[in-house]
Amino acid sequence: MNSNSNRAALKIVAIYLTIGSLWILWSDRLLDQITTSQEQVSHLQTYKGWAFVFVTGAILFILLERQFRKLGKEIQTREEAEKRVAKLNRIYRVLSNVNQSIIRDRDRSFLFQEVCRIAVEVGGYALALVGQVDWSEQSLEIVAFRSSIGGDEDSLRTTIADTFKSQTEKVAFLRQGKSQTFGNLSEAEGLEPFRAKALSLGLRSMGCFPLRTSGNTIGFMCFVSKDEDRFDDSETDLLNELSGDVGFAVEFEEGERDKQNAIETLKIAESKYRQLFEANPLPAFVFDEVTREFLAVNRAMVEKYGYSESEFRSMRIEHLRLEEDLPQLFATLEEFRANPGKRHTATRRHVTHEGTVIDVEISSHPIDYDSRPARLVLVNDITRRLNTESSLRQTTELLETLIESSPLAITQLDLGGRIQFINKAAEEMFGWTWAECVG
Repeated sequence: MNSNSNRAALKIVAIYLTIGSLWILWSDRLLDQITTSQEQVSHLQTYKGWAFVFVTGAILFILLERQFRKLGKEIQTREEAEKRVAKLNRIYRVLSNVNQSIIRDRDRSFLFQEVCRIAVEVGGYALALVGQVDWSEQSLEIVAFRSSIGGDEDSLRTTIADTFKSQTEKVAFLRQGKSQTFGNLSEAEGLEPFRAKALSLGLRSMGCFPLRTSGNTIGFMCFVSKDEDRFDDSETDLLNELSGDVGFAVEFEEGERDKQNAIETLKIAESKYRQLFEANPLPAFVFDEVTREFLAVNRAMVEKYGYSESEFRSMRIEHLRLEEDLPQLFATLEEFRANPGKRHTATRRHVTHEGTVIDVEISSHPIDYDSRPARLVLVNDITRRLNTESSLRQTTELLETLIESSPLAITQLDLGGRIQFINKAAEEMFGWTWAECVG
């Protein structure tokens, strides 16, 4: 990125110097051909100078505007990619936290409350609820509810239950074990009176996902967002998996499995957690807080750093750090020992297998890994972002230096024709300071 920025800056300077040189050379020759009168030549030199200022100023504007537009597009693309990754990470954390709750908590009511709490606090949904259904009576009991929008919670619960009872055909998909999303509630039909209530509270999209045990739908989970089209295919797939996990936990809680089945359930949950860990687009690893050894790494970690999984297992986390950064690392580990439950987010420097130094944002939280105190760490490479920001600063500084040191008089006017800026050459030409001219 730096080399591209330097080339672009050199290109602009080269064009500016070329045009300036050609202008001086050919304009002087043209004046010699037009007249030999010194008075006329002096008069025409003034017009020539003004023409040069405006022409080169326009060319500089075009070149720099094009370069800034290119940088703006690159930054926008990076920001959109970061938003997509951040969104997937939120759902990943929801799945991770819910799966840990499934393993830890055996009480169905508490599990439902945790699902709603995690969905709102971690997943960023405006509202989350779990409802149990009596299909014979076509009735709904909301057994867990969490909201960040305020308002009359009891009224909203009643509205949802009334909508379910009155819209039998519209909710038939749940009984069939199917999920459904509504990207724009203002265009959804058959959801009254809930739709009007939701729109009045600023809610715009919703996803409903069935809870099934032994092949039967016993209820559903509903997540509502203030954003239109919140539920894309990736998010819907993950929430379907979440509803399957919760339904499975309910079935287990009902006592339909013995101790061996409980062990198998734990293995399944761990397998799903491993799949989520492996499929995460960001590099991730688990390390032992005591020995500092790598316990697990995902595919993205192997690809980013260039070490194989077996090589990682023979390494410790300090092998990814610069020598001068090791005191900082050991101080952080001491802080973890003093505060075992502490979550940690920071910007650090890491070194790849090839010796490349990259800037990363790391986020970690403590976990129990095979009965060992460990930490799960997510890594986000921000090298390109920092380089882009540095390039933008360098280009801006170069422009300011070029304008200020130019021997040509340069002025900047607003749309009303008022002077906003003049350089030193303009001050000398007109005899006014910048402060006297501005406005």
